[in-house]
Formats: sequence, C-alpha cells, structure tokens
Amino acid sequence: ATSVSVNPSGTQITAAVPESAITGKIAVEVGDQTATSADDFTVLAPGTPVLSLSTNAITGLSTSTGTSSAVTNYMLTGTNLGSAAVSVTPSSSLLVVGTNGTDFGSSLSISPSGGTVSNTIFLRVAATNVATNYSESISHVSGTASNSLAVNGSITNPAPGLVVDPANLGGFT
Repeated sequence: ATSVSVNPSGTQITAAVPESAITGKIAVEVGDQTATSADDFTVLAPGTPVLSLSTNAITGLSTSTGTSSAVTNYMLTGTNLGSAAVSVTPSSSLLVVGTNGTDFGSSLSISPSGGTVSNTIFLRVAATNVATNYSESISHVSGTASNSLAVNGSITNPAPGLVVDPANLGGFT
C-alpha cells in the first residue's frame, strides 16, 4: 500500500491497495512486528453499496414461554445506498425488531439520508412463543447490499409455582 492512515482511536486502518487486489489477508507491520488477519478481506470498488453490522451473532437471547426476553441491540451502518431503504427482517415470528427499544414489530424499513444509514437496531424474543431452542437470523437488505445477523437462544417453560392464601387455610391443627 502506498498510503495508510489510522483513525484517532486506533480502530480503523485505511489503505490504498493495488488495482488488481480482490481478496486476501491483511498484514500490518509496526517496527519489526507484523500481525496478519485471520480472515480474508474483500476489496470493494469505490461507490459499492455496503451494509455493516457491529456483530455477526447474538447468542443466548433467552426467556420463558409467554414472556418477552430482555432487549438487546446492535449497530447497523450503510454507505453508498442511494435512496433504497434498508429492510430489516427476522427469519421467524420468534424475533421482533425496533429502533427505539420500546416499540417492536416483525420488520423495519429504514430510509437512508444522503445514501447512508447509522441506526441502533433493538431486538428481543416475542412473548408469543413456545418452549424451544432456536437458531434464527435477521436479514438486512438495501438494493444490492445485504448482511445477516445470526441469533440463537432458548425459550423454556417457567418453573411451576404454588400460591397459598393464608386466609383460606383452615382445618389445620
């Protein structure tokens, strides 16, 4: 690479790559030390629509039957999207999504501003469910850009309970 920059927090490296570059590992050299990425990276042409997620999986999102799970969230960002809305759709009715942590539905449509989106997506297991271990996904699509989030967890039957009203206990000595 002929030009390289690192953002102020040190979490993003921007580099110019040869025109023939398509995919491969990234090696970063600092002094006499080299670190190489475990995964291959794909080089995208300038202007390619991209949807990115802050994580690729949410695990252990669990609850009891008849009860909504705790709310969790992740970040959705997109660039070069034009005016195509981003559709956020869980693969089943077990999961519901929203943009404010309070109101949830079976899908979302997020309109880009200037071709970009940057939204927190809130997620929970719906209250209308049955006991099961589940493995689902949430698709994110805008034109030719797409990305998927894996979600898994368990829905269990609540422990049986016994309610005793002392006012109605009679005949015991």
